[in-house]
Amino acid sequence: MAGGGFDVPALQIPHVNSGNIQSPGLAEIQYFRRDSEDQRNMPWLTPVLAITHVIVFIMTMRHNNCPANLSLEGRCILPLLRGFAFQPLTENPLLGASANKLLELGALESELVTKAHEGWRLVCSLWLQAGLFHLVGNLLGVLVIGIPLERRLGYMKVTLTYITSGFAGNVLSALFVHGRVSVGASGAFMGLLGATMSSILTNWKLYPRRTPSLVAVIFFGAINLAFGLMPLVDNFMHIGGATAGFLLGNLMMIRPEFGWITRRCFPAIIYDTDDMPIKSTKHAILKNAVWIISLILFLSAITAGLLALFQEMDVEKGCSWCKYMTCVPTHLWKCYGNQEMGCFPLSYQGYLRIMCANNVTHDWPAVANFDPTTPQVQGLCIKSCV
Repeated sequence: MAGGGFDVPALQIPHVNSGNIQSPGLAEIQYFRRDSEDQRNMPWLTPVLAITHVIVFIMTMRHNNCPANLSLEGRCILPLLRGFAFQPLTENPLLGASANKLLELGALESELVTKAHEGWRLVCSLWLQAGLFHLVGNLLGVLVIGIPLERRLGYMKVTLTYITSGFAGNVLSALFVHGRVSVGASGAFMGLLGATMSSILTNWKLYPRRTPSLVAVIFFGAINLAFGLMPLVDNFMHIGGATAGFLLGNLMMIRPEFGWITRRCFPAIIYDTDDMPIKSTKHAILKNAVWIISLILFLSAITAGLLALFQEMDVEKGCSWCKYMTCVPTHLWKCYGNQEMGCFPLSYQGYLRIMCANNVTHDWPAVANFDPTTPQVQGLCIKSCV
């Protein structure tokens, strides 16, 4: 057992080879034998992910402490919960914490990643939920999609897909969304949806219960796209996570038929040995092409995205439709964290005074070698005026 997958011998049924041609019927028998063995994988990682998100959400709400930190606008939702009460719906319609408190816990904000050098937010934000509705939607999706995927692929591949897809989604979000706070748990979940879609398409004729699986992928994908139009969530995370998950699915579930790739070099933790059984030379060529294209696209996208992000390229300026993909202001809620709020750091009586464009001031303990351009001051400036 490697990476949660079982290595089982193929059925010892004689077959006739002619070049690369194998009997389709025997290939299907081998596949279903493999599929039945994969179902024995105990899906322990998915429940652990679900429990972890619940614990982190409880800790987030405790840290938020709405009654003690509520601004002058609105009232806490469900004040009977006391320290666990939710922010006003105009600030967070998903029933959760404030943008400032989420920032303190590691939420994503593009300027903090680049100007304040807080790149760790690209990973830490994967464990934060925007609110209770966001949490419930993602938990249902993780359990419905993640458990079958873990049974099929094993925990190692699901872990790799979840974290890498969430990271890729955060990179895309940081490139296109500036001056707004967002959390990336749903971007990681969208990676599982993308990997599931890859598994379905890769093994279309052999995939068991593909219609319910497709319905689940479309349903949970639509829910997350709807969440992306609300505060603290954005659809660039979702698109980036789903795309990365799909490409990773191709890389892990298709075994390329190259002479230099053997089980010794790439064991079952990377790919499944019996997925997409060869039926002809044409089929083998198609597998190789899909695998190579997926590898090139994945590596190129991640590399280009990181280079563009840390070189502070303003991709958003060339994207007139980007505003329709993230938080959409309505009479029900506001999209906090607009970049136009601005901030002006000053040295004042031994303190660092930050004046925001909306005339709100924040005083911080004096920082060494005060310079408005340093990452530390830039970070405090953004956190104060978001």
